[in-house]
Formats: sequence, C-alpha cells, structure tokens
Amino acid sequence: MNYKKIAILTGGFFGICAIVAVTGKPGIKTIALSSLISFPVIVGANISADKRCRRQETLAEASVQQTVAEKQQLQNTLSQLQLSHKSLIDSLTNLEQESAALSEQLNNTAEENKTLKQSNLEMSMKLQVLAEEKRKIEVDLHNRISDLEAQVQEFTANFESAVDEQVNIETQEFIDEQLENLENKYRQTIIDGEVIHSKAMELALKFRDWALRAKKLQVKREEFIKGLTGRYHDQLEAVTTPYKEAIDGYIKQVEILQEKVARLQQRLAGDLTEPVYFQESCAIPTQISNAIAKVIWEQLHIPLAVKGVAGNPNGEMGAGYGYSRSTPVESLISDLSCNSDVICQSVGIHKILSVKKYPLADLIVVSFRRDPEPPASIETIYKQGLIPARDFCSVVEKSLDHKRGGKPTLRVMAATGEGKGIVLKNLLAHYASLEGWELWLSDPVDGSDEDYWDTPKIATNSSESARGYQLLAQLHRTRHSSKQPGFTDKNVLAVFDEFDKKHSDDDKELAKSLMTDIRHTRIRQILVGQCAEVGRNRWAWDDMKSCSLLVLGNSIGTLCKHLSKDLGWTVRKANKVKRQYEVFSEWAKTVNVKNSEIPQENQTRIGLLVSGDEFNFLELPIPHKGVVTSGFSSFRETLNISVSNKENIELVNARETPTYDSVYYQKLGIATGAETTTYEDIQPLPTETDRAGHVGVSAKPGKGGLGSCKKHPEQIFPLSKDGRGTCKTCGRRLPKSQIEKIQ
Repeated sequence: MNYKKIAILTGGFFGICAIVAVTGKPGIKTIALSSLISFPVIVGANISADKRCRRQETLAEASVQQTVAEKQQLQNTLSQLQLSHKSLIDSLTNLEQESAALSEQLNNTAEENKTLKQSNLEMSMKLQVLAEEKRKIEVDLHNRISDLEAQVQEFTANFESAVDEQVNIETQEFIDEQLENLENKYRQTIIDGEVIHSKAMELALKFRDWALRAKKLQVKREEFIKGLTGRYHDQLEAVTTPYKEAIDGYIKQVEILQEKVARLQQRLAGDLTEPVYFQESCAIPTQISNAIAKVIWEQLHIPLAVKGVAGNPNGEMGAGYGYSRSTPVESLISDLSCNSDVICQSVGIHKILSVKKYPLADLIVVSFRRDPEPPASIETIYKQGLIPARDFCSVVEKSLDHKRGGKPTLRVMAATGEGKGIVLKNLLAHYASLEGWELWLSDPVDGSDEDYWDTPKIATNSSESARGYQLLAQLHRTRHSSKQPGFTDKNVLAVFDEFDKKHSDDDKELAKSLMTDIRHTRIRQILVGQCAEVGRNRWAWDDMKSCSLLVLGNSIGTLCKHLSKDLGWTVRKANKVKRQYEVFSEWAKTVNVKNSEIPQENQTRIGLLVSGDEFNFLELPIPHKGVVTSGFSSFRETLNISVSNKENIELVNARETPTYDSVYYQKLGIATGAETTTYEDIQPLPTETDRAGHVGVSAKPGKGGLGSCKKHPEQIFPLSKDGRGTCKTCGRRLPKSQIEKIQ
C-alpha cells in the first residue's frame, strides 16, 4: 500500500472519529477518543517498520545480486577452463599425430625418438596437473554456491521473524500505555456507569417478580375456564346421549324394515334370499347336495335351492339346484366351476365333474364324484397310447437313431427324485447287451448319498467331466475330418449327468454344435438336466429342436406350456398332449395310492418323449438291480486313451512299430494313458467265450478294487472309492462292514 492511500484512509478515519467524539454518547466518546489517540501511533509504527523492512530487503537483494554476479563470474571462469582443456586436448592430439609422423620419418634416429617420448611424458604430466586444478575449482565453486544459497535462506527466515517480533512488541507497549492513560482519565465515568448498572439490575428484578405474579394469575384463569367448559360438556353429553340412542334404534328398525321389504320384493320377483335345503334325510347324496349349497352360500354368497339328487352305478352323482331369476346363468356356472376345488375341499368329496344348465327347467346340475374313480385297467391305458415299460429302452433307442426318425442327441430333464437315474441305468444296461457299443458315463457327483449307478464311470468330478466332453468332441472331429476311427472303432453312447449345472457355458456351446453333426460319426450323447425351463440354464428352445427330449414327472407340465409357443406345434396338437398327460398322470397317481405299500422307487411313473414333431408317453421301468458292467458292449473307465487291441494286431501283422496312434493323438492335444505302445503290450482280442457275458456278469475292478459279500462269498463285485459295492444276491448296496475286500 503506498503512502497516498495511507494518508486518505487516515484522514477519513480521523474525521469519523472526530464526529463521533463530538456528537456521541459518553461511552462511545471514550472509545472514539482512544481510537484517535492510538491510531497515529499504530500508523507511525507501521510506517517505521515498513521502512526498516524495505531497507533490509534492499540490502538482501543487493547481497543476492552480488552472489549471483560472483556465481556468473565463476561460471565464466569454468567455461574458460573448459575451453583451455579442450584446446589442450586438441594440442595433445596434434602432438600425437606429429609424434607418429616423426616416428615414421626418423625411426632410425634413437636419440630423437627418446626426446619425443620425454616430451610426450611431460605433456601428459601437464594435462594431469590441469585436470586436477579443474577438479579443485569445480569443487570449490560448488561449495561456495551451496554456502551462498544457505545464507540467503537463513537471512530470509530471520528477517521475517524479526519484523513480526518487533511489530508485536511495539504495538503491545503502545496499547498498554494508552489503556493506562484512559483508565486514569475516565475513572469517574466508569464509576458512574457501575451505579447506573446496579439500578438497572434492581428494575429488572422488580419486573421479573411482576411477571411471575402475572403468570400465576393466568394459570388460575385457565383452570377456571377449563373447569367451566368440562361441566358444560358433561351436561351436554347427558342431554344428547339418550337422543342418539333413540336415533340409532330408529335407524336399525328402518334397516330391518327395508331388508324385509327387499326380501318380499325378491320373493315376488322369483329370487332367493337364502339357501333352501332339501328335506332332511339320512341319505348321504342328499346330505352332500345340501352341504354343497351351504358352502356356496358361505363362500360365494349365492343362494341356491336344492331340488334333488340322483346317482348312477359308476359312482357319479348329480344334484339339481334352483337359482334366482335375476342371476345370470352363465355367470353362476362360471363362478361355481372356478371354485370347484374349494367346494370339494370344504364338503369332502373327490371332484366336481361338471356344472351345467338343465335344458328342461330353470335348474343347474352339479355333477360330482364322492370317491376317486377306480383306475383304468393297464390294458385300457396302453390302448389309449401309453407305451409299456418293457418297450421303454427300445423306444428311446429308436429316438437316438436318425435313420429311424430320431436324433443323435437326447436331453433328459426332470427334478431330483423323479426317475432320471432309474431310466438312464436301465438304458445303459440295454445298450450293454447290444453289439458294438462303447458306453461312457460321466458323474460329477460320484460318491454322494444318491449315487445308485453301480456302473463303471469315465469321470467322477467336474473337471474330469469337462475333460470327458472335450475328449468326445475330439473323437468326433477325428472321425469327421480324417475319416479315421480314432482311439476306438465302436459306436459311442456318452451319458453326461448334471450337464446343466456342472458344465461350463463353453461346453454347452460345444454341445449345440455337436447335437446333429455326431450322426455322421457314430456317436450318441445324452445330456441330463434338472429343469424343463431351458432358458434358466443358458439353452434356447431353438436348440431343443435339434435333439430329442425325454421329460419326467412334473417337468412334463412345464414342457406342455412351451409346445405351441416355443416349439412351433399347433394349439390342437399341444392340447392333445396336455389331455393325455392329465389322463396318464391321474392314472399313475391313482395306482400309486392304491398300492401305497410298494417302495417309492418301484412306484408307477410316466415320461414324455418328444422327437421332432412326434411324441410318446412312456411308462418308466422299475430300477435295475445289481451292477451294470461290460457285456456285449464295453464301458470306458478312464480318460486316458491308447491303441486298441484290434489296431495292435493289425500293426503286428504289418510288422510296423505300433507308435502311430500315440504320436497322432499327442499332436491333437489329447493325453494318452501310457507311453509308446510296444509289441509286449499287445493283448489278444477277446474270444467268443469272453464276449458271451452279459450285464452284471463281468467283475472288473472298480476305483476301490474288488470285493465279495460276507454272506455270499461267491458274489464278487467292483468297489467304489468309498469302499462300497452292490451284491446281486442281497439286492442292495452294502456298507464296508459287510464287504470282504479282495487283495
């Protein structure tokens, strides 16, 4: 801030303080006078400190400029030394060149050569001396620059702290001096002010006492008004209560009269006001018809008049009911049909068969069945289209054969406990009895409490299952591209359990690409899932058109919802499937209720097989008891591949080293089970006697080895990882305590 601005601000402030000192109150005058006295001192001290600061700042700037000049001078000296050093280096180079020339010209003169060497040595010493001097100058210059920078920083810090300290000291001294002068000068004024303050406090205390008395009077006034109002309300209520009771009584009487008038009007119009029951009778049909009318009145508030009831020999009964003329018949029939389940549950009958209008009178006829209808004979059900359990495996086999209208991929969908394992184990046993098949079973949840396979497995966990599917895809590519049989020349049926949950989306995309292509490479695959809502498991309904579908249990109803919408079937055909499903599922339920003593695993179940535009309802077979092992066809029990017996014998006959398959499959990225196959590894083909076995006869070691039943030592069977196995004579899976392990 320059001095002109300081002068303007000082003059303005003095003028304001002078006006206040002349015209203000005593207290304000005191403050104004103290400000007039202290302000010039503060301004003077500030100006004096500012001048000292500027003087010290000028000295510091001069010192810094001098330091910078010295630094520049030293830098110039350094530059000159660098130039001298460069010139000396150039001179040295020239001398070396001259020395070389003289050496070539005077190489026969030893004395001159010695002189030149001595001169060369002296020049080198001079160069070393110059280099040492240069290094000392650089070090000295660097140290001096560092000292100057440290001095500048120290001076700057000391200068700022000294200025602040001096200003604070002088300001505090001036304030103390002025306060002491003012206290001596205005002591009497302060005493007068204290007297005035004490009088003001007395007045404030008197005002507070008056306010308290006024508040007490106000409270008493409010209490008086509240008491007066309460007595008024009590007297008013005593007068109005009888009046209100009388009015309510009159209103109720009017409502009763209006209801009576409405009922009389309904009777005149032919309407019912409440149910009219049939005459009391001990006959059960009459009691049921009356109970139906009562439930309809209680649940739907529809009055009906029971006119009669009749029955026929097959157990069906029909009850006739009259209804109000103002009630629409179609609406009444619709309401009763929609609530038929509630009515049956309340009355305790099995089922309401139909609700329809009687054509000869104003009646509706409710047909019902008291007890469940006896199940149709199994011959009748088979005539209606259900395929017997004995033909189940052959029908499924046909659905996997594209030459007979099937598709090479089968999707099995059902919830837990609806029979997936039962049908698949029967299907594996069926294929094991056929010629020329190699069977693969992948079970990612091997060893669980629900593991009833008792079958050799190619994979027993999720990672092995994924590798197994990649191996299947590689076999397809080998057969398709190179027209070679691959590591097996048999037809392959691969069953992958828990495919929806235990396989990745990449495996599912691969499965979509293989669904129809594998028909050219003699491969069949069965992919097992748990839900017919295919979208939940990253499938699409268009994918389902490329494979056959086997749906079990309640999942059939789910599939029926998608037949026309997603699979493109006509509504008429989809409704036909739904009607057959209702008939067959009701029959199975009735049979199971009638034969409730049979084990759950042997209960009657049905499945729906869809292949393209064709569908079949199948009766599921009962569980296959015992171990399923290799028969006419064989089970693959490992992911490792090796040269087959047939290929080995062909190689022996051709007198070739049988290493081709191992190297070939290693190039394809498939791990082989052993190193190079040699002549000693070749085993003969199985004889006709060996191939004469059937399902359950062969006893190849399982993952836990071989074992025998302690009760039936002649029964030898493979053991799983947990040491358990199945004895065919006992007909069940034995714990480890009942098994004798064979070493």
